[in-house]
Amino acid sequence: MGPTNPPDRACSGSTPSGLSLSCAGAPTPDSASEVGQCPSPLFPRSLAACSSSYKAPRGPMAVMRGASLHSLPDSALLAVLRLLPPLERRVVVPLVCKRFAALAAASTDLWQQVQLSIPVDFRQSVSLPDLYAWFVRREGLVRSLHVSIGTDDAWAPLLALLGVAGRGLEHLRIAGDGQSCAVAGCTAPWLALTPNLRSLELDDVCDHSIGEALWPAGLTRLELSYCGEEGLYSIPTHVGELTQLHTLVLNCAMFDNELTLDRLATCTNLQRLDLSNCCLSRVPRVLAKLPRLASLTLNENDALGAGGAALEPLATLTQLQVLEMRECGLRSVPSSLSQLTNLRSLLLGYNSMTQRPCIPSGPYLAGLRVLAMSDASGFQDDTPFEVLLEPLEPAVGLEVLRINRCMGLQLTIEDVGRLLAGKPRFRKLEFTADMLSDPRDLEELRRRHPQVNFKAVD
Repeated sequence: MGPTNPPDRACSGSTPSGLSLSCAGAPTPDSASEVGQCPSPLFPRSLAACSSSYKAPRGPMAVMRGASLHSLPDSALLAVLRLLPPLERRVVVPLVCKRFAALAAASTDLWQQVQLSIPVDFRQSVSLPDLYAWFVRREGLVRSLHVSIGTDDAWAPLLALLGVAGRGLEHLRIAGDGQSCAVAGCTAPWLALTPNLRSLELDDVCDHSIGEALWPAGLTRLELSYCGEEGLYSIPTHVGELTQLHTLVLNCAMFDNELTLDRLATCTNLQRLDLSNCCLSRVPRVLAKLPRLASLTLNENDALGAGGAALEPLATLTQLQVLEMRECGLRSVPSSLSQLTNLRSLLLGYNSMTQRPCIPSGPYLAGLRVLAMSDASGFQDDTPFEVLLEPLEPAVGLEVLRINRCMGLQLTIEDVGRLLAGKPRFRKLEFTADMLSDPRDLEELRRRHPQVNFKAVD
């Protein structure tokens, strides 16, 4: 038997204290649990009892109303169980009834995704031999592994698990709980245990030395966040060798010198780049050398809005479809976007839109589908919606507009009518409820424009 929660605790919805061995002779198969999380309400305690004591209805409606999960063939039932999150599949499903337990034990693809937590007190709360045995019995079956660790001591059992399951993994995420989980100076030689990885996420579990790591050659997605107290100082050395890499996420780094980003020029297949909270003072010019870049995220780089020159390199990103610049000190939508006709989503929340017009004109507006300016400041009390109406007239393809919590902005039924005119695809408007002078106006808007989802938040 492998590690599992005792049935009485898992069924009651109480928080498990760790990975433990199931009782001998229990009808539940071995399953790993996740510390600190409760079972899903999708399988409450009463479900097991309902399943075992189910009585078929009588009368003419028996055929229609008598159907239950037990009437499904195994293949269909497994298809339903695969829709559950990994934790529920592992911890709760085996406790429902004997049939569910047998399916959970016999199925192979039901365990392709595994979530595991190794807490600070794992030596007392986790049965490591049983945990290893659980993975040994499923060697080659686990494709995705998410691990949360609470201390750097957890690396020893984690590496032992990777020695068993690492070769079969395609996705690996390791997340720590602060710098106490990081091993100083480590360049991750353990990556040799995971040669077939396609996606790797390391969050708060390493310092800047990870920049010298040798990555699995087939990586298509790499995410490095909170690498030490100040983060990475440059783009990882060997990232240019990843010829299949299409997504790169580097968060909370110290890229205050543009020269530290030059290695990005070798990532010519990159399609999505996230440089949030990286101390950027200007949009890196090296991005112009990424011909396939379609999505760019630059959140929390508040120095970017200091001057127009800092944003000029955006004009070179002709294939860009999604731009996200929340909390970047912007005073308007960057005018350097005006010629980017492939732009579809523009997410600019938490900026101070004091410049007028705050939405510059240009060909980019015709193709824009989503414009988000939530939590933007810079609108004085009782600012009429006219400040947005006229600039958005050319945005004939607009589908979603988010202006919730833009304090001071006022909205009327007539304003909404003008906004929707000439925009046949428009389907959602998010705003703050007090932008309307009369609460009854919201119902009137829904009556006049039933095709639009009006989401009024407090």
